[in-house]
Amino acid sequence: MFNAFTSAVNALLNNDVQVQPVGMGGLDTTAVVVKPGPDIPLRGALGNTNNQGDDVCTVLRGNVCIGAILAGPNGIADTTANNRHTVVDFSDQIASGYRNPQRNRRVGSVQLDSYHQRGRALDITPVNVPGKTTIDMYCLMVQAGKNTEGGVNSFTEFSAVPRPCTAVVNHIHVQRPNN
Repeated sequence: MFNAFTSAVNALLNNDVQVQPVGMGGLDTTAVVVKPGPDIPLRGALGNTNNQGDDVCTVLRGNVCIGAILAGPNGIADTTANNRHTVVDFSDQIASGYRNPQRNRRVGSVQLDSYHQRGRALDITPVNVPGKTTIDMYCLMVQAGKNTEGGVNSFTEFSAVPRPCTAVVNHIHVQRPNN
């Protein structure tokens, strides 16, 4: 579960789309060369490619391009999608895994048959990724969990209470169903 989840997060961080082949010339200056991958629910597109050459980034956060990249003044596609190749490692971010019933109650869980008590759940906190806010990462992590474990098996929580990824939360909960 953990490895599949980590792979899914990395895939979402590196899913920008090459619209025009690198080196393609004769493009309109506003032609899209690279576009962000599919939207992350509640956050929208979270591009992850920095522009190269004289290509133009449409949305910059800090020094990271999170929007589409246009051909720019020379009309040549200079940018390769996902040139940053972001890789995150959550090994040090596991807040909780298996919990015996006593510890499960002590941490505030109200679930009598918690997936944690069966070794089928992880609570994970996000890592810092340039150009991504903590909320971006929580929402992206929820989507990664849904991609690997199914829609109802990945959600953000604050002290064992499920909340949307855009609210105040302190971890993501991912669980593996019994099937």
